[in-house]
Parts: sequence; C-alpha cells; structure tokens
Amino acid sequence: MVMLKLFLLLLFSFPLFGDSKNIVYNKSFEASKIDKIEISLTYENLKISTIYGDEVVIEIGSNNINKIPQVYLEEDDLCQSLKIISPNKRAQPGNNASLYLYLPQDFLPKDIKINLVNASLMAQALQAENSIKISGASGRLDIAAASTDFLEISSVSGNLTLQKLSVSYAQINTVSANIFVELEKNFEALSSIKSISGKIQLYYKKNESPFSDDSPKLILS
Repeated sequence: MVMLKLFLLLLFSFPLFGDSKNIVYNKSFEASKIDKIEISLTYENLKISTIYGDEVVIEIGSNNINKIPQVYLEEDDLCQSLKIISPNKRAQPGNNASLYLYLPQDFLPKDIKINLVNASLMAQALQAENSIKISGASGRLDIAAASTDFLEISSVSGNLTLQKLSVSYAQINTVSANIFVELEKNFEALSSIKSISGKIQLYYKKNESPFSDDSPKLILS
C-alpha cells in the first residue's frame, strides 16, 4: 500500500506532457483584436487553459529554440487571425516541445481551427461563436468543455474524450480511436458520431434524450 501511494504521488508529480516546461517563448495578444485562431502543429503537444484578464497568452516550452512554431497575427477579409504554425523544417521526435495557450474566460472568437500531427491536445475549455474544427492523427484529444454552433472533430488513432459539449450540431469521426462524448444539451440539427473500429460512449443528462424533438438528430455508427 505504501509503494502504491508513492507511485501515485510520483505519477501526478510529473508535468502534463512529460517535459520540464523550459519556456523559450512567451507573448501576449489583446483578445479583442483576435477574430479567429488557427493552429497547425507537428510533434508539439498543445495545452489550452482559461485565465482571467483580456489577453491571449502563448508560451512555448522546448529544448530546441530553432524549431519552435511560428506565432503571428494575420489580417484576412477584415478579420484578424492568430496563427500558430509549425515551421517548414518540421520538429522531430525527441525535441520535447509543448505549446501552452491561455485564453480569457470571456474570450469568444468567431472560429477555432486546430490541426495536429503526432501531437496531443488537452483543453480546459473551448468556445467559439461559429465553429470549432479539430483534426488529429495519432495523439489523444481531451476537451473538458466546448461551446459553439458547429463542432467538427476527426482523429485517426488518437482517442477522443469530449466532455460538457454544448453545440447546435456536430460531426465527430475516428478510424480506430475510441470516442467518449458527454452532452451538456440536446443537438438542434442532424449530427453524427462515427468510428470505423473504435468504441463509442455517449452520455447525456438522466431522463433526457440527445434528440431535441421526435425527429432523429443523431447518427451513431
């Protein structure tokens, strides 16, 4: 029993992504000037947390400052997009890089788009006015809460854990990954949760249906 307690203590003492959070980049952006967020990472794990304040804060921890993602604001069609993109010279396994994104609690961009390759995502909360779109290849995707009109999430082999979903409609797909979904409210339009060979677990409030009326609003397969 003593050894078990010691093991659990050591387990939860390790950093989230297994690195020492050696911060080599730190920058803040005024949240009111950001309409969209676009993130594309390869091998860099992503953790998203909520904070108090009116600034979006980005930290990058890495053991190789020459291969960290590029961070910049880009104006397109009168919208300001915050972009975080892995460099053309892709990071390689063993670089031990992680990206930490801190979003104000009342920050509501129009859209959030995240693409991950060989990387994991842990998000405390995600919210967007129009859409949240996330795709992953082999890393886990864990979201503790999400709120938007349209949610689209796909994964090849990384398991999905999606809690407290409050969305009008959704498309959630995996190839071999398992899917866990907890609904905070009923879907308002036709939605789908599909996996070719993975398991699907769907939970919603007791004595309530995931359908908003007598017409089917959810396809499971």
